[in-house]
Order: sequence, then structure tokens, then C-alpha cells
Amino acid sequence: MEIIATGISLSRNGLALFQFYTEDSNMFAGLVCLVYSYYLITKKDIPEWLDILKFMATCMLMVTFLVVIFVLMPMMQDTHLMFLLYGSMLYQHLLCPITLFVSYVFL
Repeated sequence: MEIIATGISLSRNGLALFQFYTEDSNMFAGLVCLVYSYYLITKKDIPEWLDILKFMATCMLMVTFLVVIFVLMPMMQDTHLMFLLYGSMLYQHLLCPITLFVSYVFL
């Protein structure tokens, strides 16, 4: 999902996408998940530093999710669902934070 979101954002904003915390935190989470997947696929022991990075990525995405839910959406009463359902925001504000949180806590 991070690849899809990054592709949408890159085509829409170009390299200016790096000015947003949401974009940066999602790219960080994507890289951490990529490295984590490598360790899972090769059945190597997951190092402690990688668990710490996954925790950091989870926290960063949950900050994004909570800011969208409790700050941005209430400010934009007429177009509040845009922050959760439009373009790359569907992935970066909703699907990726929830998926990473569930992955970290339950898996």
C-alpha cells in the first residue's frame, strides 16, 4: 500500500511531497516494512533494532491518523471525508496506519 500511495503522491506533487510529515512517515514505514519482510521471508531472527524501527514507524503513522481524525477532519466540516478517502490520503491517513498498528500489536 505504501508503494501505491507514494506513486500517487509522486505523480501529483513531484519531489515536493517530502515537505509533508504524512509522506515522510509513510515512506519511513514502507522502508521499515520492506526490511522487516526480508527478515520474515528469509526466516532470519529479527534484530532488536528493527523491532524498534517498526515501533517508531507505528507511532509515526498513528500520529498521522489521530491528527487527521481529531484535528483536520473537524476543521473541514464539508469535505471532512476527503482526508480519509481521496487519492493517496486513503492509504496514508487510513489504511496504512491501521494496518501497521494491527500488524505491530497483534502479529
